[in-house]
Amino acid sequence: KAGHTDDALGGYRELVHEFPESQYAPTAMFNIAAIYDGRGDPDATIAALRDLIRTYPAAHEAIEGGLYIAALMADHKQWGAAHDALTDVLARTNLTWADRLEGLARDGYAELELGGRARRARSRGRRVAQGAAHR
Repeated sequence: KAGHTDDALGGYRELVHEFPESQYAPTAMFNIAAIYDGRGDPDATIAALRDLIRTYPAAHEAIEGGLYIAALMADHKQWGAAHDALTDVLARTNLTWADRLEGLARDGYAELELGGRARRARSRGRRVAQGAAHR
């Protein structure tokens, strides 16, 4: 419920601490990250997602966590970091076809953004060099 995020965080942390082998522990860790994201704290969100990935690497929530990190990076136009996060996701051996397709699509977009920026930077560099040559 709205306004009860501190209680939810406490409950999720308690579940993970008291029952780390529970099938619900990875979901609890994912929900911790989502609460931080809802609070507008991307650093805490990413830290929580990385902790999830490190603690429960075989869980499907770890895949979702990697995709979430990439989405946060893309939202902040950090295309290189988004690409790196997606490279990590796509290197996993336990992806479903849907996970792999989503990762490839997102990575393709990040690469387009990176390529477009690189092309624009090279173009600007050529224009500057050409302008200097004409002086």
